[in-house]
Amino acid sequence: MNEMKHMYQNEQSQNYKMNEMKHMYQNEQSQNYKELEPIDERLSQMESEIIFLRQQFHDFNNKADDTEGLPVYTQEQWDTIKLSQDEDENSSHKLQNRHMELMNRNCHLKEKSDKYKKNSERKVVVRQLPQELADNLTEQPMSEASLEHSSSNHLEVEYEAQGLKKKLDQINCKVDNLNIKLEATASKYSHLDEQFELALESLQYTCEKVQNNQKKLEEDVANLKIYVQDNKIKNGQGEPHRWEIEQRTREILEENQKQASPFSETFDRASNENNKVSLMKLMQFRIEKLESQVSEIKNEISDKTPRISMRLQEVSSRFPVKTQRVKSREEQI
Repeated sequence: MNEMKHMYQNEQSQNYKMNEMKHMYQNEQSQNYKELEPIDERLSQMESEIIFLRQQFHDFNNKADDTEGLPVYTQEQWDTIKLSQDEDENSSHKLQNRHMELMNRNCHLKEKSDKYKKNSERKVVVRQLPQELADNLTEQPMSEASLEHSSSNHLEVEYEAQGLKKKLDQINCKVDNLNIKLEATASKYSHLDEQFELALESLQYTCEKVQNNQKKLEEDVANLKIYVQDNKIKNGQGEPHRWEIEQRTREILEENQKQASPFSETFDRASNENNKVSLMKLMQFRIEKLESQVSEIKNEISDKTPRISMRLQEVSSRFPVKTQRVKSREEQI
């Protein structure tokens, strides 16, 4: 406290001396200006007087031819004027020297004032250094405590970052597994779609074949009826021909059943294909569920790392295309 008080008193004394020097410099400068003003006025008066005397001398020379006694008077007057002019010039030189002396003194005072200002500023800086040093010494324990706190926070952040990294690795593993499952489901659905198309083509072919056999059977029955009627008319032998007709009809029915059995098998296969369609619907539901899980995982980690968010966006941008393709195929079915 005593040192601070002493430093404060020194600062006040320095400021007082500085103000005193400023006032002294201003007073000296105003005094120099006051001394220079009459000198300038005197110089201007002397210059005007010299001009007037020269003009008068010129007039006297012009009137010299008029009188004889005038040249003597003019010569005396000229000597007086010349003497006065010499005195004026001497005084003018003295005034100019005085003016130069005052200007030099003014410059000297200005240099002295600038030097004093620099010394005063240097003293102020030197005086502030111990205070800054004391402030730094007082702030050092605080900075050390802050450094320890920041180091502990840094360790906590590192631990948290490691935990987040592990969690992100787990999420990446889940996303990769979901990716594999979605790709497997999409490939399986594509294979089932191909099988279903083949089954539809086979069913269509079987239906066409059954229709052709049906038409052929109808033609055979019509021909058989005509043949029976003709035999009844020609031979009158109804009973033997009835047995032949029944035998022929039985053979045709057996053949028709043989031809219709592939149709029933195809129908069974079609029913199985319907089951496959229902299975496809279940698979579609599973795909949508997996996509919802992907969306939930995306929402969970979108606030933690942009890298995982971008990865999930890539996954979600890849598989909705397959899902849309699956939906379009289901609509075609």
